[in-house]
Amino acid sequence: MRDPFPISSPQWLSEAVKPWADKMSLPTLPLHIHEIIIALIFYQTINVVVAPALSRHLFPQAYNSFNRRTRINWDVHVVSMVQSLLVNTTALWIMYYDTERNSMNWADKIWGYDGALGFLQSLAGGYFIWDLFTCTYHIDIFGVGMLMHAISACTVFSLGFVSYSLLSSLFFFSSSSSSSSCLSLYLELALTDSSQRPFLNYYGPVFILYELSSPALNMHWFMDKLNMTGSIYQLINGIILISTFFFCRLVWGSVNSVLVFKDIWIAMQNGGVVGLDQNLGLKYGLDQPTAAVTPQDQPFFGSEDIMRYAGARTLPAWLALSYLASNIVLNVLNWYWFAKMIEALRKRFDPPFGTKRPEKEEKAVAVEEKTTEPEIEIQRGLYDDGRKTIEITGTQGTPPAVRSRRRG
Repeated sequence: MRDPFPISSPQWLSEAVKPWADKMSLPTLPLHIHEIIIALIFYQTINVVVAPALSRHLFPQAYNSFNRRTRINWDVHVVSMVQSLLVNTTALWIMYYDTERNSMNWADKIWGYDGALGFLQSLAGGYFIWDLFTCTYHIDIFGVGMLMHAISACTVFSLGFVSYSLLSSLFFFSSSSSSSSCLSLYLELALTDSSQRPFLNYYGPVFILYELSSPALNMHWFMDKLNMTGSIYQLINGIILISTFFFCRLVWGSVNSVLVFKDIWIAMQNGGVVGLDQNLGLKYGLDQPTAAVTPQDQPFFGSEDIMRYAGARTLPAWLALSYLASNIVLNVLNWYWFAKMIEALRKRFDPPFGTKRPEKEEKAVAVEEKTTEPEIEIQRGLYDDGRKTIEITGTQGTPPAVRSRRRG
């Protein structure tokens, strides 16, 4: 399928970026550079214009009461919500309508290029560049960890359009907490050999669907800020979050990880992996006219050779093995995150579903006084010298008996 975006890249812009793209071995970048820029402007507009205006209209008291840190975080989560809905919708649309993509064989899936997949990748690239700008500008709020996350995300995107499974995990981190612990994992795949662009372009929409859990994740954060923690609405949203995370990341993700392993294994068996087999000739799948290019005032439903950018059509052993290892690690991390999400959700609710502890009663600062009526005893007497005396004895609460003697 050709790129569905209705506007082609201006010739002057494509020519301006082409020398750098050729140097970095990014042959499809000039075709999509305008989409990346438009996506970047779109996300920034959501952040500085739409999110504040919409939030003040829908939640005036809450939004206006936020401090600077919370308000910036709120606006960033709005962008994350819009972005996740956009890429999910685009990915599902491509998977349903891109018949050329659906007919790809193993070689097409590894080295092939499709205009619609390039468009989806541009939406991701624009978001990561925006995220890098935001984390740099507000480093006092997001910290060095999130800045490193943004740098690694842009690196993974720019150096070869490599791992969509990594990109989807980066999306998840962008809408949650710090991800610096996985920085080395991302950079490992970012250093893809420059002759391997594009790489696994077919699996773009497949792993982007990891993002189906992100809207519920953002809603969970919004509810905390709107004092809806522990409410029935957060419970329902939490069930949706856990369900989508389980089916999209653990079930769907694991199944498609196996399919990626299968395609790479076939490439290895057919001599397409440098370092494992020096016979670089692939036995089949190099000339299938099954996909397309970006628009040149043409309908986006059309076919051309998707292997036009495949280059040497080889797969270095280190790249294949590191990708497989990284994919396994990410799947293990998905199970870990799933357990932590359940734990965090249960802490917000009372037993038996939740594990929320009742608030500890404050210790009394002073001893509580008894409220019983005082007991008073009056005794009258007369001294030897004729003077009168009165003796009053009273008891109240904890103090000992009080005696008062008055002479008169």
